Amino acid sequence: MLRVQNTFKNNLKTVYLIGTPIGNLKDISFRAIEILKKSDVIFCEDKRVSVNLLNHYNITTNLRSLHKYNELEVYNKFEEDIQLYKTISIISDAGVPCISDPGKYLINKIVENNLNINITAVNAGPAYIHSLIVSGFLANDNIFLGFLKNKNNNEEIINVVNTFDGVICFYESVHRIVDRINSLSLFLSSDTNIVIGREITKINEQFIYGNLEEVKDYVNSENFIKKGEFCILINVNKDNLLFEINMENIEKEICVLTNKNITNKEIIKIISKKYKINKNKVSSLVYKK
Repeated sequence: MLRVQNTFKNNLKTVYLIGTPIGNLKDISFRAIEILKKSDVIFCEDKRVSVNLLNHYNITTNLRSLHKYNELEVYNKFEEDIQLYKTISIISDAGVPCISDPGKYLINKIVENNLNINITAVNAGPAYIHSLIVSGFLANDNIFLGFLKNKNNNEEIINVVNTFDGVICFYESVHRIVDRINSLSLFLSSDTNIVIGREITKINEQFIYGNLEEVKDYVNSENFIKKGEFCILINVNKDNLLFEINMENIEKEICVLTNKNITNKEIIKIISKKYKINKNKVSSLVYKK
């Protein structure tokens, strides 16, 4: 189900995922302290640890336990809590929730059940980490590609997909975001889960959740706001690959290249390199035209 969240442009209840100091208690942002103070409740990994941080900054918000043994149980109570509270924060003992620390199962359930609640991050470092913990993906592994070195194809993504099960994160510019999402359907199945983060932490922060087909339809619609910088997250596994089960999109691209009067030999080279498909397989598609 498509989920489009305009974090700071609505008046919804909000869950804040807040990064905390890994050692020095001064390593925290003013905004993180502000949010913790105004929260109605704070879910923490260990109250005995978190109380030291809260006392240091005179934060008196009520603490609740959220650790790896009680996350699903906490979610059942969370659905009741969200009716009472407007602002809920989640912190870990040190660092960012939902990476190796608790929180991701609760966020996954919020996204999965499409609860009418904002999810956002504070003091979590780079934009891709903010997007990753807000995504609700349960994958334990992730890889960050930054801005892709080759702007015009998906070779870097495909290289990773062929050898990696987990979340792929990368940045994309406003000029290429639509084409990039459209091109993913050439080699990923339509039910591959995607999250797009836009204008992270800014007033126009937006997160778009859905499978590839849903997200593709949305970014090609009039509702899509093509402004700002984008972070794309793809939750991939080997079952998402189309190469062995459907070559229809590749055949369409071969037709496009053929119509440009590119030689068969060059087409085979281009397609094979771009999508990492065996040249003999590409050749059989080219010469059957």
